[in-house]
Amino acid sequence: TTADTGNTNKEVTTGTGGSVLLSATIGIGTSTNRIDTTTDTLAAQLTGTPTGDIFIRETDALAVGSVTPLDNFNSGTAIAGITTANNRSITLETLAGTLSVNENVSANGTGNVALKAGGATSDIAIASGKSVGSTGAGTVQLVAGQSITTADTGNTNKEVTTGTGGSVLLSATIGIGTSTNRIDTTTDT
Repeated sequence: TTADTGNTNKEVTTGTGGSVLLSATIGIGTSTNRIDTTTDTLAAQLTGTPTGDIFIRETDALAVGSVTPLDNFNSGTAIAGITTANNRSITLETLAGTLSVNENVSANGTGNVALKAGGATSDIAIASGKSVGSTGAGTVQLVAGQSITTADTGNTNKEVTTGTGGSVLLSATIGIGTSTNRIDTTTDT
């Protein structure tokens, strides 16, 4: 965690093309002390029985992707997307840039997911075959400064999902999907 309550100081930065992997057993940031990043690709996970959630704030455009760990962490096996355990939640926002979901974002059980792409020209772009979801009765909220898009043209892949009792909120100023690339959901509300 961090004691920095603003977004001026970046706790994690990389150069162009860099990637960040965050893994913890308790929590990653807090609602008032988010982990501020400046990177191109991010993967994160909460494992075990965490009591905290994931709170990350990115300066500009960001891709949720796959990151190969260093020093034989996770036996050197890449960690893809953002996941939680023990009913914990995920909050990820870009301050000014598109948020590309190139790997799945999944909160466990009743955990919630809140993704936000800040800035008037910023999209949440969900790659083909990928999804954002809660495995149980959590809420999935996607808020884009411009549009929420997907590369999928069919309805086989569900871009936004929840389990029984879950809910979805989608908000954008320009559009949510298109006539050929719809945002497909599986949820109760």
